[in-house]
Parts: sequence; structure tokens; C-alpha cells
Amino acid sequence: MHKHRLSRYLVFAAVSLGVLPQIAMAGSFDPNDFIISCFLSDTVSIYGATEFNFKGHLETNINGARGIDFDSDGNVVAVAALVPSVRVFDCDGTLVSSFTNPDLGAPVDIKVGPSGNYFIGTQSAFIEVSPGGDTLRVFDTGDYESVVLLPGNIMWGGSGDAGGFLNTFDRVTGSMTGSIALDNGQIGAESMFFSVSTNTVLIADSQTNQVFERNLDGTFVRVFSASGLGTISSATRGPGDKVYASDLSSNRICIWEPGGTFIQCTALAGCNGPQGLLWTGILALEPEPTIETVPALSTWGTMGLAMVLLSTGALIVGRRGAL
Repeated sequence: MHKHRLSRYLVFAAVSLGVLPQIAMAGSFDPNDFIISCFLSDTVSIYGATEFNFKGHLETNINGARGIDFDSDGNVVAVAALVPSVRVFDCDGTLVSSFTNPDLGAPVDIKVGPSGNYFIGTQSAFIEVSPGGDTLRVFDTGDYESVVLLPGNIMWGGSGDAGGFLNTFDRVTGSMTGSIALDNGQIGAESMFFSVSTNTVLIADSQTNQVFERNLDGTFVRVFSASGLGTISSATRGPGDKVYASDLSSNRICIWEPGGTFIQCTALAGCNGPQGLLWTGILALEPEPTIETVPALSTWGTMGLAMVLLSTGALIVGRRGAL
């Protein structure tokens, strides 16, 4: 998941005023909230990051809510596993779009790519689908319960049901490039999250009920664990680079310091079976990884100007036909 969520007009205004660009968060979202999909209660909900106080639902009828991600407009993109579909919601819960597709099978995880396409792990394949619902590519068949997009056009895919390895892919060619053997006690990969701030991947292992952190070459960094944990189904970074994980069987969120020290677990109200977990603060933190983020000329507006903010902080300004 790689995102630098700034509209072209916000960038233009920020440059004109001489201020740093900020994310415009509309509706119910707050820049310090968590979005959580709840598998057993069929909801996608908003919780405050400080005490995980319930703030409302984005959706109350998404059968078997699983993986979630943000798209380039800050919308929440979610997959429903039991009635296979992809649904997109804006900040106040309005349904922006939805589709089903026979290739979805039983969708489990979803990541939005730089071009806006959806990379979906299902229980029968790893596929790429357009926002309109058309299947673009099938990378591999088999059980892919977790997928992650990394810098350098790299993708990982894994299974939560053990196996002991991850498959690696080239996002441009679509070809499988190899595999990563899991070690240090890790068995499966129920979900994966790329952390820009640490340049590492967090992997929730529902077989051992721990979160593993790995470098981009797959080498082990550390494990996040505690006694008495239930089924750990997903993990993400939150405020202060702390690690947050959803405990599906105990209906709670568990938190660790960045270095691995356990802090606490907090019960969730209004959520049965927490699955996907995202902090809204990543909308302002995560840069796009490649030049694929440059919008098509036809979408640059009537002013004929285009502005691209690179991950290095440099700003490119061009006129239609000049770039």
C-alpha cells in the first residue's frame, strides 16, 4: 500500500500560500482514527486512536468483511469474502462504487496500486482488477490470504494457513520471481502491511498469534508477542510508529512499542471479529513508490497545469503538452 494522498488543487494552494500540503479529511474521518473491518458483524467501522472509542460505521452490511485499504482519494476500499465483492466508501460512509467478479472467488485481502488498480488475494488466486471490476491479470493460483506492494515494483503474496514461505512477484511483468522462507517461528501470513516510516513489512501470523517484522529482502527484524493473545488477523503502524494488531477471537486491538515491548490490549465495542486494520494517519505519511502516480494528461483540468509532488519532496510543475 503506497499512497501520497494530495489532490492537485491542494498542492497548488499549498504552494501558492507557502505552506506544507495537508490531507483534507472529510466526513467522519479524523487524521488520528482507525478503520476496522469486522468479519463476524459484517461492518466497517471508525474508532478513535487514543482509546479506541467507537465513532460509527461506514458499512453495516458487508458480509464477511476482510481486507481494507485506502485509494488515492482517501476512500476506503474493502472486500467482502462471504458475498464476494469489492466496495468503496468515502469518509462519511457513502457507497462510491461496488462490483462483483467471478474471479474474486473468496476475496481475503486487497491493496490499491499506484495506478488505482486493485491487487487482491483470494482463496484461489492472486489477481489484479480494475476499479471498474475487470480482471486484468492473474499472477498465480492457490490460496493467497495476504498481499503487499513494495517499492521497486515488488509484490509479496502469502497464506494464513501455514506453508512457511511467501511468494515474490514483479508488479510490472506480473511474473513470480522467487520465494522467501519464513523463519524465527513464523508459520503463516494472515495479512501484510508495508511501513514507509521503517521500510519494513509487518506480517500477522494467525497460526502463532504473533506479528513478525521483516526487511524488504525478507530477513527477520523482530517479533511482537504477548501472553494470552487470541487469533491475530492483521497488523499496522499507528501513532508514534507503534504496532497495532487485531485480535479476531477476543474482539480487541493489541498495541506494542516500535521496538517490540507490549503495551496493552483494548476491547472493541460494536465489532465482532476484527479483521482489517488501518490508521488514517498513513494517508499523510505514505509516498507513492513510482512515477506511475503521475495522472493522465486528460485529467489535469482546465487550467492546463500539472503538479507532481515526488517522494523526495521535490515539486514538478508543468503545462499540458510540456511533460
